[in-house]
Amino acid sequence: MSACAVQSLPGAVPINLGVRIGIVGSQEFTNLVRRVVQMDGDVASVATSTTLASLPADRPLNLLIVDASSVITALSAQQEESLASVSLIGFSGSASGSFAAMANVTSIDIMTSDWWPRLKRQTVQRRFQELYNLVNALAGDSENRPNGEPTIKVDDGGESSTVPVSSVDWIRAAGNYVEVRVNGRSHMLRSEMHNVQRRLTHSFLRIHRRVIINTQRLIRLEYGDGARLFAILATGDRFPISRARRQLVQSRWEELRRQ
Repeated sequence: MSACAVQSLPGAVPINLGVRIGIVGSQEFTNLVRRVVQMDGDVASVATSTTLASLPADRPLNLLIVDASSVITALSAQQEESLASVSLIGFSGSASGSFAAMANVTSIDIMTSDWWPRLKRQTVQRRFQELYNLVNALAGDSENRPNGEPTIKVDDGGESSTVPVSSVDWIRAAGNYVEVRVNGRSHMLRSEMHNVQRRLTHSFLRIHRRVIINTQRLIRLEYGDGARLFAILATGDRFPISRARRQLVQSRWEELRRQ
């Protein structure tokens, strides 16, 4: 029986989690980690690679295990977007660069005897939280979407409310919360950026690891001091664009101008 059988269900129905794992590092590192995780019946697949770029992209990962000594920590904007969708990234060693700034990164030590049970528990907790957020989002959509327009739940003074996604001006990370700006008013939502981003439409664009904007509010791009590029919104807000995302934002801006 799976170690994650839900005992409260009638008959103690076993549940296989089907965790999909990617391992990035040296041959010695990947072999060591693979031997451990493949012994777990809740692991559905394991992909190994010496670089992030060569991991298979056909199926999203639930868990990524990375050897800090064998990866380049400067990530492209596309890599950051892809890694943000992974439930958890276990980093063996000191996370630095782009990895250090990501909310779904945790440190592990594969030399300890209990590293895998602890990492698996964290992964499962994140997956259940993602499922909970998805169910809530779908429930909100079904109750508050008469014309098929997607909605998002926000917190309004301790009470939850649902607003159309199209009414969101921008979203900004704020510690363990995200600030959702709707028609000039801020709402705080206890969540992570990548969970909120999954509920948004194509009109939204992440211009910085901490900022997502509604491109329908974007009126121009302009350079500031030190050749830094900023996004200027119709709301009067001005947000810096990270260097890693500059090309992506400029390409989207050109598409918008052609429409």
